[in-house]
Amino acid sequence: MRIPNYSTWSQNYIRRYKDSEVFNQIFDTILNQAIEYKFVDMRKYT
Repeated sequence: MRIPNYSTWSQNYIRRYKDSEVFNQIFDTILNQAIEYKFVDMRKYT
């Protein structure tokens, strides 16, 4: 099994998703779940 070259992966990511909100949506979902399960203490950030 070969490990993908990071620069190749990065360029593909940029081409495919540069105008997309999909990764922001995934990040927001994960962050909201972390807050809900109290993995993140929001009192420190307000």
